[in-house]
Amino acid sequence: MCGINGFNFSDNKLILNMKKFTANRGPDAEGIYIDEYITISHNRLSILDLSENANQPMSYKNLIISYNGEIYNFRSLREELESFGYKFNTSSDTEVILHLFDRFNTEAFKKLSGIFSICIWDKINKKLYLVRDTLGVKPLYYYFDNKNKKFFFSSSIRSILISL
Repeated sequence: MCGINGFNFSDNKLILNMKKFTANRGPDAEGIYIDEYITISHNRLSILDLSENANQPMSYKNLIISYNGEIYNFRSLREELESFGYKFNTSSDTEVILHLFDRFNTEAFKKLSGIFSICIWDKINKKLYLVRDTLGVKPLYYYFDNKNKKFFFSSSIRSILISL
């Protein structure tokens, strides 16, 4: 279990406050990604790859990922990606999702078997992708403030409530 938080503007203080409400979901590591368009945080519960290389948010090329869940078929997906020439720095399913998205874009999500909530930020296209497993096993809440054009998301409803 991990915790993810984010919103469509830059605010270090707010993301630190939101991250407090997901700390119980991932006590092993934490990370933040901020640019002028987005702020993303991650609380990590280390299961597959215990190294720091597998910490999140994780980046590859123009993509940033923060993810909570378990991909059951990540080993076979990794083999498929290796056949296309992808190299891996971790043994994590997170890196597999990131490379899979780089290769197949949104079609990548159809290939995933598991339970998950995923945030991927495309820095070049300034586009945010939020995806949850079809049964909704891993929580992903969001709120859009139409008046201020602010968008918030989190794996904890409490994180969103304190940001309003």
